[in-house]
Amino acid sequence: MGFIRLPGKGETNIFYDLPVGPLDPAKETIVLLSPTMHTLCFLKPFWQCPALKDRYNFLCLDLRSHGRTKSLPTPTYDFGVAAADVALCLETLGLSHCHIYAPGVASFLTGIKLVLLFPSRAKTITFAGVCALFGYHPAIERFTQIDRCTQTPEDVEDFEEGVRGLLDGSEGSQVSMRYNWGTVDCMFNDQWHTLDKDMIDTIATILTKTYTPGNSLASREHFGPMRMSSGLEPESLVGITTPILVFHSLTQDGSKGGKDVAHPPPTLDETISALQNSGAQLTIQVIPGAPHTVDLTHLLYILNHFTEFIDSHSSAPHPEISLETHQALSTISYLTSNPKVMSRDPNCPDSYTFLSDMAIETEAMLMEELARRENSFTLDLPALKNTDVWDYGDGGFEGWRFTERDSY
Repeated sequence: MGFIRLPGKGETNIFYDLPVGPLDPAKETIVLLSPTMHTLCFLKPFWQCPALKDRYNFLCLDLRSHGRTKSLPTPTYDFGVAAADVALCLETLGLSHCHIYAPGVASFLTGIKLVLLFPSRAKTITFAGVCALFGYHPAIERFTQIDRCTQTPEDVEDFEEGVRGLLDGSEGSQVSMRYNWGTVDCMFNDQWHTLDKDMIDTIATILTKTYTPGNSLASREHFGPMRMSSGLEPESLVGITTPILVFHSLTQDGSKGGKDVAHPPPTLDETISALQNSGAQLTIQVIPGAPHTVDLTHLLYILNHFTEFIDSHSSAPHPEISLETHQALSTISYLTSNPKVMSRDPNCPDSYTFLSDMAIETEAMLMEELARRENSFTLDLPALKNTDVWDYGDGGFEGWRFTERDSY
């Protein structure tokens, strides 16, 4: 357990953990990326799994704006930078050809860029949940409204409504609603009330403590890249060689997306089709009726198939090879039609951004405004007083509960 300091203006310190002990060079390594809007604590069943824990090394990494990773948000940050963070951390630890587990949107978008730019780091990659990969999300205006509620709320109830919009957009909520979020960004949709109450309150606490108006820059660093274009087209994925396992939902009529109302069938169809046409060895596990947060609602199902998948690609550990930094910059230069990319510092993760100079300048101005908002934030959000998730004891959740907010 510790931090890996990466170069760049962000003063980035990536948190990592080796939950089953020091890295054994005789074993292959499973890398667990932090789930979107959750923490590495949710992935404990992986390193506790009897079929895995004695045969593989485990490395857990918190992405920027996740968990215990510490960084100063920078306007260059996107999922190309996130992929470089992961690749540079693996190189620092002497790791290549790892089995990557990427749950949720942020990890999915990071993982796609990782296998495009740094294929030597991933022997296999598993995506638990996928999202729109090309262009902009069709509900971007509603996403923006949710961002307004969580980052610049009028009052406490306004913030809580934004959190509700992220967690449960269904109209069946028993809590008084200011907004009808419809089917914007429902993580759980109609399976919200079937989940363990402690899990829901824990996730709401993470959202409140990590992405509050008083921490607007981290919130922007987390959600901003999800709202941006990936800079990719379907043909950008052609040539991926890493074996891929994908878990996603399926409706009764056979269309992709199912009850993943955050990223419905039309957007997922294009993503899945692009992966199928990429040339990668692709395995798809469909889960009928699953919501967007399939990594939480169907964890045991995922764990069983993940174990089978990586075992089928298991072999003796590969010797360490150098990180393909020049090729990665060349790929970005080609995909963004920007020859200036080749003059960037290959040792700095910010060099691997897909953003244009104009987009970076716009983001910098927005971040200046968000910094001013942070300094003027005065709302007293109850969950801010809750214990950090990674400090929980064996007794489970304690503190102010989002699910009981209407009773306080």
